[in-house]
Amino acid sequence: SSGTIMDFGGGTGLDLISYTNYKRVIFCEPSVAMRLEAKDRVTQQGLTNVVFLDDDQCDFRNWFLDKNALASENISAVIANFAVINHIQDISSFFKAMNVILPSNTPLIINILHSNSFSKTKALSNKIRGLFKPREQQAAALFPYTSAKLAKAAKPNFDIVNELVLGDERFHIIHFV
Repeated sequence: SSGTIMDFGGGTGLDLISYTNYKRVIFCEPSVAMRLEAKDRVTQQGLTNVVFLDDDQCDFRNWFLDKNALASENISAVIANFAVINHIQDISSFFKAMNVILPSNTPLIINILHSNSFSKTKALSNKIRGLFKPREQQAAALFPYTSAKLAKAAKPNFDIVNELVLGDERFHIIHFV
């Protein structure tokens, strides 16, 4: 087993089975309903390396207040999904929070929708919003980001190392360090 990975915005935990080679997986999903589904999946699949952040722990804005809790985890990589990234209004604060908790040169991998796919995101956003409690729905507004916007928001904390376009240009996988 190697290191600790954070799955930021891991939804229902579909990708958790892919992280069995990690000693520890920190699962950060702000939607309570999705997180509960992920917990069920972990139990069903017998995964023992997953630790769930709950409620306020999932709000990266709180990481500035108690940075030592996650900084002491020595996270070796972060995977961040578009379904959560595209719901963060102040994306530069996300990068600042990651900079607070991550050791230097830690890979931050972000999956975003290509700008050609933004027209399809409204239906996806409405589906995702349905999974949030009423008070969470306001926070579930959609902010589609391009790689250029993310690169600008990441400065001066992170730089893009590589970018890969997948699926007929539907997704971008962006590697920051």
